[in-house]
Amino acid sequence: MQTGKTRIIFDTSGLNKLKKDDRNQQALLEKLGVQCEVLISETSVVELSATKKPEDRKQLLDLCERLLPFGGCLMPHNWILEETPRLNTRYKGRFRWEDVDITAPKIEREILQREFLDQDSMAEESWQFARTQNKRFIDIFREAREKFEAQFTEDIENLTLAEFIDMYKAANGPFWGLVIGFYERARWLRLTEAEAREFIVRCPPFHAAALGIVVAHYQYGLPRNNRKAEYDAGRNDLFMAVYLPYCDWFITDDTGQQNALTAIANEVGVGVRILGYTEFCRELLSEGAEGATAWLARSTKSTASSPPSGSQP
Repeated sequence: MQTGKTRIIFDTSGLNKLKKDDRNQQALLEKLGVQCEVLISETSVVELSATKKPEDRKQLLDLCERLLPFGGCLMPHNWILEETPRLNTRYKGRFRWEDVDITAPKIEREILQREFLDQDSMAEESWQFARTQNKRFIDIFREAREKFEAQFTEDIENLTLAEFIDMYKAANGPFWGLVIGFYERARWLRLTEAEAREFIVRCPPFHAAALGIVVAHYQYGLPRNNRKAEYDAGRNDLFMAVYLPYCDWFITDDTGQQNALTAIANEVGVGVRILGYTEFCRELLSEGAEGATAWLARSTKSTASSPPSGSQP
């Protein structure tokens, strides 16, 4: 995935928006083909295959097929959360998350051949499964909130997400148990807190995925009344965080997900831009991805440099 082009990952909501964008779609595809490497996650492929209307499902899969020559597909988030601990355990001090091959040629072939993806029965089954999984995920936090709600003070409603993350990451805080639990399920090896702290620094995808759970706890597990929709993102929306270190732009048409992933990217410290679909169109069709790549290069330098001609502030 080292092409020198701007790497773009679309959330499922972004792909749906692109499919419906009759006005800009052709121009966007032309720009994407020249200036970008487009990476399609397994999560999005599965969600698109769960589209109930056959004609819509076919159009979405056709869109993915048109995007394939610009990049490729990526392995499932749960595979990444298993493979990175495996390789970290094996190679220890030599482990580099960037060296883990997460490309998914079998998914690419399925998009082309569609032996399973474009089936009505599979769409219904996948839709029901995703809906059940998402409800279970959110209910974990909502049920805990209801159980302990009487013990919360009024100040909890004013707690910011950044403050909540700091509390989670305090010494002996629940974040380290979360990381240790993820790692142990993958490798049957229990880390110490010190080892967990070292691992998330060395593996930003794992760090980002774990923070997705923290955001869910903040959104659904605390009584917050007046800001209920601020980080309103579902299970798959939050686990898409694992892909953030692998792209320069992440495109979504879901405000709750955009807010959540922006907070996660900032905490992990990866140089990815979480763009809403409208902002993505404006960026790509005006300044283009070359300007975005220049912005990314400037942001990674330790010393400031003058912006290139034609760049936007």
